[in-house]
Amino acid sequence: MALFAHRVEAGVAGLPVLQVSLRSGITAEGLDQFGRPKRLIADPTKYKRISMGDIADNTMRMWQGAVGVSPSDGLVSPAYVVLSPRTGACPDFYDFIFHAEDYKQQVNRQSTGIVSDRNRLYWDSFKQMANVALPSSEQEAIVAFIHSETNGLHTASSRLAREIELLREYRTRLVADVVTGKLDVRQAAARLPDEAPLESIGSDTDLGDEGETDDEGAAAMTDVFRGRMNTLGLARPLANDRWGPWRRPGDDTGATERRAPGTPGTQKFPSREHLHCLGKGNRRYLMRVISRKVIKEFAERMPAAKAELDAWCAEAKAASWSTPAEVKAKYGSASILKDSRVVFNICGNKFRLVVWINYPFSTIYIRFAGTDDEYDNIDAQSV
Repeated sequence: MALFAHRVEAGVAGLPVLQVSLRSGITAEGLDQFGRPKRLIADPTKYKRISMGDIADNTMRMWQGAVGVSPSDGLVSPAYVVLSPRTGACPDFYDFIFHAEDYKQQVNRQSTGIVSDRNRLYWDSFKQMANVALPSSEQEAIVAFIHSETNGLHTASSRLAREIELLREYRTRLVADVVTGKLDVRQAAARLPDEAPLESIGSDTDLGDEGETDDEGAAAMTDVFRGRMNTLGLARPLANDRWGPWRRPGDDTGATERRAPGTPGTQKFPSREHLHCLGKGNRRYLMRVISRKVIKEFAERMPAAKAELDAWCAEAKAASWSTPAEVKAKYGSASILKDSRVVFNICGNKFRLVVWINYPFSTIYIRFAGTDDEYDNIDAQSV
């Protein structure tokens, strides 16, 4: 008995673009700040149409669980397989089945590809696979039981996600108030304990990477409170291996402003071209890279990418990019996205590196490092 029909219908205008991910199943693509889809579709007929309640799977990632039930009518990639449940097949029940480890192993055995991580499961192979066939009433009862047992977890997860979102909004506003001068942090900075002298840090320590974090807001706040950045977003100059006093260009009146021990006298803030961070030995870096942990973890997983990733990090730290055009001039194959996002090709097109560059702060934030296939399953604009 056939449980599904293969839906192959051309897309029509006016429907949202849906995507399949390993974590969240089928979701709508994000909107921009004006409520418009981030991806503009010139010809919707090149997409497949999917109806609410249909199941779609990513042919390249079905063996990993890239499958889900569509929450609405929409458009999906032509690379997806759209399954229309026949009478008696509960889509939510089979969504659970398709995510079961035993079933994914069966899918992997039925998939074909040049190498294992390129395995694809096409409709002709899927329809030959054996599937669980239970009465529809029993399928619905199983789905209802699973939902009742996990409802509390979903509620807690949703509340936590909302709290995280509110905290991020607060952090963004707080950072904006600090860097624009609305919030004066000099009194708070004066109460902070003195930092360890540079001599106490080993010569092999790369201060440009110390304290790396995925939280760009926390990194910016740390720089501000420690005095590495003033409220105009300019880095402070080094003096006697310590940070200089709080002074703005042309301001000679700040007698009560904090001055680090050992500072010989008042120093002016440099122009943007002279911003720098202290690196190993006498090297001076113009850009700060946060967080290299993402790159290190990927290099451990894909050793073939390590040498080129290390070379990219060295070049990025030595750069002084102030516009996307300067990045493109250095890396012709890089893709320049909106909101200062850039995608670099590593080892040809085998691996991808997604970064967000804060040009005024001379800081590069690593957002993603992965294979070409892994890149296809993320939104480079929001990762």
